[in-house]
Amino acid sequence: MISIDSPIVSSCGLNSATPVKLTLRNSSMTTLMNIPVMYRIDGGSWITETIASLPGNTTLQYLFSATANLSAYGSHLIETKVAYAGDSFHENDTLSVRIVNAPVITLFPYLENFESGNGFWYTGGTASSWEYGTPASAKIKAAASGSKAWKTRLSGNYNDLEYSYLYS
Repeated sequence: MISIDSPIVSSCGLNSATPVKLTLRNSSMTTLMNIPVMYRIDGGSWITETIASLPGNTTLQYLFSATANLSAYGSHLIETKVAYAGDSFHENDTLSVRIVNAPVITLFPYLENFESGNGFWYTGGTASSWEYGTPASAKIKAAASGSKAWKTRLSGNYNDLEYSYLYS
């Protein structure tokens, strides 16, 4: 397994029929037949399909015919697996990705003050200290409007060597 190509990590407006696409590679010299591929969402049941054949030394992009229900806003874990019986090297059989589905903004101007929730924003990077809530640190003691905000460490400083992001 090389990659999970869709859905992408940061997505908006995903629905109950979201396509799932993988890229796989056969590094052997021989054609492989009847290759089981699977995915599951948020620890649910595995969806299993079969790739009829994959020639030796080729890469294939596979689109599952069964779509995923990713209509709920927020974070989803997508896990994928190739379960070929003749494979003796299992270190590259699985991949997973955490994606975030956010609503599509259609009314403008748009203002998010975070009073009714985290705005479907999410964090990433290394050693992230981003937190959603009520700021209570020495230098930032309040939100810009209301009482809620995103801040690096709500009641303190960000981490040493932090290289983090807040995505909207």
